Amino acid sequence: MKVGDIIEAHKGERGVILDVEKIYPRHKDSPIRCVLVRWFTEPPRWHVEGRYSHASGIKKVISRASR
Repeated sequence: MKVGDIIEAHKGERGVILDVEKIYPRHKDSPIRCVLVRWFTEPPRWHVEGRYSHASGIKKVISRASR
């Protein structure tokens, strides 16, 4: 996952990733810990506006960003 990807949560909510937080920030191959998402649809029940959401709440990436 990276900034600009369109994602889907487990119950069908869709949004775009605005920022990504990695487990090991200085390592280029570090796994994703959390993402900041702007939801297109009704946000998931667990979402708090302005806070990073754990990556485990994301079901799949629908569309990859071009860069």
